[in-house]
Amino acid sequence: MPLVCNPKTPPAAFAKTLTAQRAACRSLVVDCSLPSRARSARGALQNGKSWNCILTITFRSRAAWVGNVDEGTKDVSNENDLDSLSGTISEQKLLFDIAPGAHNTGMSEKEIRMANVDSNACAKEYTSDIFAHLQDVEKRYMPDARYMETVQSDVNSAMRGILVDWLVEVADEYKLSSETLFLTVAYVDRCLGVCMVARTQLQLVGITCMLIASKYEEIYAPQVDEFCYITDNTYSREHVLSMERMVLNALDFELTHPTSKTFLRRCFWAFNNTDTKVEFLASFLAELALLEYRLLRFLPSTVAAAAIHLSLLTLRIGSDVASVVQNATAHSEDLKGCIVELHACHVSSQKSSLSAVREKYAQTRFKCVSLITPPELRL
Repeated sequence: MPLVCNPKTPPAAFAKTLTAQRAACRSLVVDCSLPSRARSARGALQNGKSWNCILTITFRSRAAWVGNVDEGTKDVSNENDLDSLSGTISEQKLLFDIAPGAHNTGMSEKEIRMANVDSNACAKEYTSDIFAHLQDVEKRYMPDARYMETVQSDVNSAMRGILVDWLVEVADEYKLSSETLFLTVAYVDRCLGVCMVARTQLQLVGITCMLIASKYEEIYAPQVDEFCYITDNTYSREHVLSMERMVLNALDFELTHPTSKTFLRRCFWAFNNTDTKVEFLASFLAELALLEYRLLRFLPSTVAAAAIHLSLLTLRIGSDVASVVQNATAHSEDLKGCIVELHACHVSSQKSSLSAVREKYAQTRFKCVSLITPPELRL
């Protein structure tokens, strides 16, 4: 019998996928009865159709929140604070996830890369042992890949995709690291794998998991009130704190485990001469994988290996990283299947209504890798 997450029902319903950095609160409605389609409520009404599931996600730009923060409250988006910290925390920023603050430090891309490579965290001589350990750990924290069919009754994979797409925007809005985003989605999936969640609570579960991941991963995590505000106060502080207790219990307080981002980081640290464009593209593909419920059946290391393989194939680059990928997935029988699925995600992303990841990586700071045409796949 699954657990049931059911804190106080908030007064408002849920929202839809949004475009990054919208200044005003906007509510959109999505048809989740069809696996890969999203329609507005207005269009549904005009067509005289009724949908068996409507999901609404409310969103407000953080810029408005910062303007309302009390003077005594720390503004975690303060760029000067990020600048002063960038020199000491560079090794926490992924090579291909050059954080927003890093762009303002005066350090070149090469200097940031070398700061990472020189870190003891690279530990090249222990690369094989580290990979083996991470692969052992990742298996223990794999979510049930069929939880939508076996646990959930009120939410479906389309709703999950909308939620994750929105969380990508929230992470970008709050300038959170990619590792925080990946941990957030991992927590969401693990929670949904053991807790029956009502659709009206799904966004609350999402922001609560991001709050927990932020506390774990970030130097300055956003405040609880900020997460409430970015949902247009659909949920109160009490709702979030109550859900935080439930999520932590659902996770059994086990918060440390590798994600596909972890494996990407290790691969590119092991070979620091990799073209950053490959790193950005692999990161883009790994984030696309977060949107797809069907990819939950693959281990994070397999997703990372598939992302690197497709990046090298897309850019027609031969690299020693491929050997690391082979070693990292030596026992994986699913790599070929994962490559096929991830390639399909890349192709469909060009026209997908879930556009947050695509728009994020269309920026020049990521070398516009999401605009690159996917190659033909021949395995």
